[in-house]
Amino acid sequence: MNTRRNTSILALAFPITLLAACGDPDNDKPPTGGTSSSSSSSSSSSSGMGGSGGSGGGGTSNCAPNPGAAEIAATLFDAVNDEYEIKTDVTLTSDKIWTLKHKVHVRAGATLTIEPCTTIVGDKGTLGTLIIDPGAKIIAEGAADEPIVFTSQASAGDRQAGDWGGVIVLGRAPINVPGGKANIEGLNPTPETQYGGDVADDDSGILKYVRIEFSGILLSQNNEVNGLTFGGVGSKTQVEYVQVRNTLDDCFEFFGGTVNAKHLVCTHNQDDGFDWDLGYSGKLQFLVLQQDPTFPDDTNGFESDNDAMGTTNMPISNPTIYNVTFIGHDADKQQYGWQPRRSTQGAVHNAIFHGFRGVYRYPGRADEGRAEELDLSWQESTQHCIPRRTGRHGRACR
Repeated sequence: MNTRRNTSILALAFPITLLAACGDPDNDKPPTGGTSSSSSSSSSSSSGMGGSGGSGGGGTSNCAPNPGAAEIAATLFDAVNDEYEIKTDVTLTSDKIWTLKHKVHVRAGATLTIEPCTTIVGDKGTLGTLIIDPGAKIIAEGAADEPIVFTSQASAGDRQAGDWGGVIVLGRAPINVPGGKANIEGLNPTPETQYGGDVADDDSGILKYVRIEFSGILLSQNNEVNGLTFGGVGSKTQVEYVQVRNTLDDCFEFFGGTVNAKHLVCTHNQDDGFDWDLGYSGKLQFLVLQQDPTFPDDTNGFESDNDAMGTTNMPISNPTIYNVTFIGHDADKQQYGWQPRRSTQGAVHNAIFHGFRGVYRYPGRADEGRAEELDLSWQESTQHCIPRRTGRHGRACR
C-alpha cells in the first residue's frame, strides 16, 4: 500500500468551489413555470448548475421559462414487467417538461437526444426509469447555464429520495462475469438488455451538464436504482459535469466497462458515493462527495469489488482516480473514504477525506490477509477523521 500525505492547494480548488454551490437538499424552489402531465410540477434545489425550464436551480440560467408538458412516448413490449421501448431516434425538446413513466428502454440502433435546458420528471407510481440498451445512444449535452435535469414529479417541498428510478446506461465493453454478459438487477433479463462484450471503445453517447435528483426507487425487492448506473459502458462514451443528489442508493455505480468520466458530484446520497465492480477499469477525475448529515448511516465514499464472490476473474476491477474531495457526515459509524473489498485493485491520487472514521477499510480478517496481494495505490492524499476513532482493519485516523 503506497501512501503519502502531500496535497497541493491546486488539487483542492475545483472540488471545494463546486461543492460550495451545491446547496441545501431541502431548499426546494418553486418552478419557473409550466406543468407536467400531472397536477404537480418539477423543480430542484440550488446546485452548481443553473436551473432548466421547470427546475429552479441556483445558478445563472439561460433557459426559457414556462415550458409546456408532454409524456415521453414509448411502446409497451412487456405487460408483465411494465416495460416500454423506443426503437427510433427521438428528441426531447426544452419547450416541454417531459414525464417519464414506466421502465423505458432505448433500443439498439436508436438515439435519444435531449436538448439543453430540458427537464424530465420521473413518475413514482409506475417506477419511471430510463434505460439505454447496449447499442443505443443517449445524447444529453447541456451547458453550465443550460443543464439537463432529471427530477421528481412531486410538488416543491414534497420531493424526496426514491421518488423515481434513475438513469441506466448499458454498453458492450468488457465485464468479468463468466460468458462476458450480465443483466442489471431489477430489470427483466432479456437478450436486448444484456450488457458486456468485447468492444472496449464502445460508444453509448454523451452525458454533459446533467443533474439527476430524488432517484433510487425500488425496482424489485432489495434492488434500488442508483442515480446513474453504467453497465459495460465503453471508452468513447463522454461523461462530464454530472451531479447526482438526494438519491436513495449510490450516486454513481460502474459495473465493468472502460468509460472515463470527470467532474462528477454526489450530494446527500443514502448509500455509497461511487461504487465499482465486475472489472471496471476506466479513469475518473475531479470527484466531489458531500454526504447528508441528517442520514448518518455506514455509507462509504468509494466501495469497490472485483465481483460479489471475490474472484480474480479478468479483467480485474482497476480504475485510476485523480483529484477527489469527499466530505463525510462526521457520525460515529463504520464509514470510510474507501472500502476496497473482494479482490479489487485501483489507484487514487490527490484526495482529501474529511469526516470519515478512516481512509480505507478491509471489511474482514480474510480480506485484510490479502491486503498486500492487492494492487492498491493511495498517493498524495490527506484526511481529517472523526476524533478518537481508528480505521478498523485498515488505516487509522490520525
